[in-house]
Amino acid sequence: MSYVFELPTTGSFSFAECYSDPTNVYTSNIAETTQARANLRALLKESKRTDGEKDYLRLIKVTL
Repeated sequence: MSYVFELPTTGSFSFAECYSDPTNVYTSNIAETTQARANLRALLKESKRTDGEKDYLRLIKVTL
């Protein structure tokens, strides 16, 4: 599969800075979501720097 355009990367973002959980029920979910987004961002950046054939399917298979 080949794309005719370059995949964009996202800016860094921390959900914990924007959302608070006074009950501490979702605190770990917020941290996990931030980490999953950071992992996806790292893969997008790596893919952007890779020369030659790129594995776009790897981006789709990101484990959350």
